[in-house]
Amino acid sequence: MTKTALILHGFPQPVEASDNFLIEYLQSRNFEVACPYLLSGDWDFDWENITKQVNQELNNKIPNVVIGISMGGLFLPNIAKNWPQAKLIFLASGPNLNLPNAIMLPINLAQTDIGYFLIKLSLKIPNKILVRIYGLLDRWIEGPGEHDSTDLQSNIYFMRKISKKRIKEVINILKTIDNVDILKKLKNPALVINGSSDVLMGHGGTLTSLLPNCKYIENQRSHFNVFIKDDLKYLDEFL
Repeated sequence: MTKTALILHGFPQPVEASDNFLIEYLQSRNFEVACPYLLSGDWDFDWENITKQVNQELNNKIPNVVIGISMGGLFLPNIAKNWPQAKLIFLASGPNLNLPNAIMLPINLAQTDIGYFLIKLSLKIPNKILVRIYGLLDRWIEGPGEHDSTDLQSNIYFMRKISKKRIKEVINILKTIDNVDILKKLKNPALVINGSSDVLMGHGGTLTSLLPNCKYIENQRSHFNVFIKDDLKYLDEFL
């Protein structure tokens, strides 16, 4: 019997079927996988429209599993609160956007016209140079380690495609999210995987403490590599 899995992606790139080990794994377990991309389109980025986009991708099916990656983990509780039978998986996420001031400063700047202009200007730098700069910055933003060059290039590609309107909307909604009350009410079986070196979203322990029915796994990795192929064994046990 085919089951349904919903994946809520992080910022800025979608989870796509091509060569994605998580999608391949879920499909091998007889899951039909829905992966809506929420950063494109000209619709208003609010909860009503986010939910609408997710339901359209699900084709009105109720998922058996909902996976939230980073930003997607912040969206997960509000989207899944009416699916009490779904299993929930949080990867590199937390209950809210509780970031260090040094990281919040450039995020807030990105909401301004001059900040967006600077982002777009920097994205005009040739890819080979930009990937090297981005890789160095990423150790400060997401934690220590070598970020895969292909993934960095994909992030840059999708950043170039996101409109100023969407960037402002995404930052606005992320800053208002506080899932503490919702998480306390979720009785769903939940799995949280976080990295101890994750500077950006290293709030797995806090997230776990709020979920009544949760298993917590912490590894020694950073934000960008908190979940790798070796970690599929945890999904074997959970699903």
